[in-house]
Amino acid sequence: NLRLAHDSNNDTNLYPNHHHHDTTNHDDGVNKITSSSRHIMIVEDNAMNQKVLKRHLEGQGHTTIIANHGREALDIVTGSLESNIRIDLIFMDLEMPVMGGMESCRQIRQLEESRGSRDRIPIVALSGNARDQHTKDALAAGMQAFVIKPYNKVEMFRIIDELCG
Repeated sequence: NLRLAHDSNNDTNLYPNHHHHDTTNHDDGVNKITSSSRHIMIVEDNAMNQKVLKRHLEGQGHTTIIANHGREALDIVTGSLESNIRIDLIFMDLEMPVMGGMESCRQIRQLEESRGSRDRIPIVALSGNARDQHTKDALAAGMQAFVIKPYNKVEMFRIIDELCG
């Protein structure tokens, strides 16, 4: 399990509303690092954080799906399982209105288990809270990695490759 340290030299804060599949190439000055295109859900209630993360991911050739809170993420995952739409990885903020990231993750894991899914969607926690207990709680809820905001985008791209194999 990965846990990234806070990168104070990062020039962007993390993370924009229930938008689908904008594959516009946004050149952000970083060479393409990830090995293949993925379908990645961003679950974040802060519009600016959504926009920044969306731009970075799409700049690497990934397709993004936006959810504004954990309940929307659960609804999208439910729909994807029913219609065989692929979601390769979820970046999930932990503190959001309606439903937080840990509860959403627990319910996604229950949904996967109830449907007999062998494959679990990798879920990466995003949080400004760097306490060890916060990390342990996120991993116990079923998340595979924990990233502290503001993130280092090169490390995030490595996480995508590692968790999506």
